[in-house]
Amino acid sequence: MKKRIVVLLTACLLLPLSACRNQGRQSNGTASVSATPASLVHVSEMQGQYGWNDGFYTSQNNHDGDYGNLMYIDYDSKKKVYLCNKAECQHKDDTCLSYIPVEGAQGLFVDAGKLYRLSNAYSDNGQSVAPGLFVSDLDGTNSRLLYQLDSGMSWLRDFVFGNGMLYADVMTMQAFEDEDGQGMLFSGDDSGSCLLAVDLSNGKAEIVLDLKDKKIIGAHEGNLILSESRGGRLLFSRYEPESQTETPIEDIALTSAVTVGEGRIYYVLPGESTLTALDILSGEISELRVVLPETPDYLAYRDGLILCMQWNGSVAIRAVEAASQTIHNIDLYLAGIEERIPVEVKAQWGDYFLIISGYRMENEYVDWAGVTQDYIDGEEFALIKKEDFLAGKPEYLRITE
Repeated sequence: MKKRIVVLLTACLLLPLSACRNQGRQSNGTASVSATPASLVHVSEMQGQYGWNDGFYTSQNNHDGDYGNLMYIDYDSKKKVYLCNKAECQHKDDTCLSYIPVEGAQGLFVDAGKLYRLSNAYSDNGQSVAPGLFVSDLDGTNSRLLYQLDSGMSWLRDFVFGNGMLYADVMTMQAFEDEDGQGMLFSGDDSGSCLLAVDLSNGKAEIVLDLKDKKIIGAHEGNLILSESRGGRLLFSRYEPESQTETPIEDIALTSAVTVGEGRIYYVLPGESTLTALDILSGEISELRVVLPETPDYLAYRDGLILCMQWNGSVAIRAVEAASQTIHNIDLYLAGIEERIPVEVKAQWGDYFLIISGYRMENEYVDWAGVTQDYIDGEEFALIKKEDFLAGKPEYLRITE
């Protein structure tokens, strides 16, 4: 399945969901819900990518279909390889260790020397395969199903892990036949989603919180940071898994320009251009000494930087250093495409950022449309020093395959 060129500004959608209050039963046993301060890590979105100390895991579609491969970028060697140690492997079928479905959203993370993969439902030769949580060694060997979601449930958006636990946003899907009666479609209603806690040592799990109209936006000192849309306002709270208690923090006008970093929630109110910091523990609010040239649509936090993204016919990114409160215009753009779109920061490694620096493009003739269509054949990754990123210098260390 070829990727078309689509700019996603990652403004998280509040999808219609179904109620979890009636699904509070234990699933596959009871999870041991506990967390120690500063032990939780937040992963934003189900993008099938994850960076850790030594490298970066990503998934890619190589086969013009519903399957692809897990890939690994080694920071030291600056190489991207298939997560497969089989000699002479062609990496094109399920005999390959890296072969995975890419039809359903994927989530990846590393904890305690193991690689975990959240896989959503997909179709295999006409048969529906239920979503689940898989675990393997870091090189992809010894992969096994650790936990399978109940029928009709699906991994949704963000998740948090740490101290041997996974906390994930899940929803219940409703199946129905399409108009022609030739297949099944899935959707959710608007009742809500749930927070599922999974013990990574044994796969036992339980639903611990109703997430109706809520989503996970970060983690801090053993707490999950949540936002909730209600009555045109955005309410922030922190959920402590150990005590299973939720504590309100603050509420503001509804905005999509929100991110979490280093104990603070940063946001920009609609129609304004001032960054505001909300202390997660004390609730203290302070304005940063920077004025943005426009109201951003989306914020992200990376290694002391608040990335402010705005879409108005083109994409603009400003980087604000949280400590010094200085602002930088990011003048680095994706290679290989006509659109003027800034590079995308995916992970950090010491003084370096791992970025998508461009795309490999191909084209094909589409018979039914009578046109030649461009598509993304692959992503180009590179490492860049943080100082060069801020200065707009394309001093890239290319990742090769």
